[in-house]
Amino acid sequence: MTQIRYYLPHGQHIRIEIFDINGRVVRQLADSNQPAGTHSLVWNGKDDSGASCPSGVYFLRLISGLKIQTAKLVLVR
Repeated sequence: MTQIRYYLPHGQHIRIEIFDINGRVVRQLADSNQPAGTHSLVWNGKDDSGASCPSGVYFLRLISGLKIQTAKLVLVR
């Protein structure tokens, strides 16, 4: 499992997605309005259908307002 922590300076709509190396969305973790402050989510290494993702490199994308942040994740099974 991977814990994802992020901070929002003010309440806003966010979207957090996990992509595979080919750019396909594997999992959508959040798509909602959230209050200001520190938040935390967990990705359990599964896709949106509940199937386990294979080991490999994945990318996390956090979209909040006009800001987009990307991080690389490595999943090891």
